[in-house]
Amino acid sequence: MSISIRLPISRDVSEVIGDFAQHVDNCSLLLDKFILHKSYPRVDLIYSGKPMKLDNASRWSFIRIAQNGDIFFANELEKCNKVIKGKNVKEENKEKAEIDKELLEKFKKCACRRLPSDIEKQKLQQNKAFAQAIGRQLGLSTVVYGELQGRLIINLSDSLIQNAGISLDRNTGLPFIPGSAVKGVVRHVALAGLRNGTWTLDEFMRVFGTSDADFKKNGELIDFSSKVDEKCRNLKGGVDFLSAHPITEPQIMVDISTVHYPEYYQTGELSLLKKEELRPNTFPVVEKGVRYAFCVAANKMNAVDKVLFDKVREALVEAITVYGIGAKTAAGYGWFKDVTN
Repeated sequence: MSISIRLPISRDVSEVIGDFAQHVDNCSLLLDKFILHKSYPRVDLIYSGKPMKLDNASRWSFIRIAQNGDIFFANELEKCNKVIKGKNVKEENKEKAEIDKELLEKFKKCACRRLPSDIEKQKLQQNKAFAQAIGRQLGLSTVVYGELQGRLIINLSDSLIQNAGISLDRNTGLPFIPGSAVKGVVRHVALAGLRNGTWTLDEFMRVFGTSDADFKKNGELIDFSSKVDEKCRNLKGGVDFLSAHPITEPQIMVDISTVHYPEYYQTGELSLLKKEELRPNTFPVVEKGVRYAFCVAANKMNAVDKVLFDKVREALVEAITVYGIGAKTAAGYGWFKDVTN
């Protein structure tokens, strides 16, 4: 069986990068521009005449950036061969396995190659030098170094890698954590402190800034709306949370999350809990052990003194060591150990 599947790109671009973008060496570019979307493509099965949605094509296209992606593709190929050669297997299932096998063989040939290690090492040295410069600069600034204790999830939302809060460096493909994600989890810590009395509303507003929406219905500060005049609710934050970059070499690996009761999760009907249907979901992750530099600095947007800035640093340490960053933190992902000292 032979199927004709290619990325939805023009013919001249396909001739340069390949029909599966197999000639693209940049992980960031690959995930940003050349991922097979989950709704594309479809093929018609010869045996039944029914259309088959190639969900695996989208899922597998992410695995190309993992360092153990080749091992994963080899294992999946072995599974397909067992189905194809099976004696008591439906013809329709054999046909599906044939299609998956052809896709896997294409993906295995175009597994994304890592950039030369010397380029990555230069970028890591640059990240470390930048963090040290932030720590030495005059004024209120600090750096917290965290060592990843549980795998960090890059993507758990199919073709939207940004949804997990982790990004890849545009030039080297090294995984970094956006400043917005860092600020978000630190803000979460401060919100908890605001409710238990360790943070004041004035401190919270001066550090993170607020908008009028925060004090309205469904806003996180609605309980404090009576304490702030409407004219004073739009305020810029006095602390900048920079993106966290790795300072030791990270490894991107393949991880698996298995859904046991998919129909129950979709409908909420308790009777469906009796029907278990295992659906393994593979996704790329950053392997534990890598160290990141979390940099924060006070700006001139608002009045932040040393006492308040020290409280921000404490909240940052608590955020990465207690709350975690990224997806599935409750399952042990995205947790760091403070190794600053």
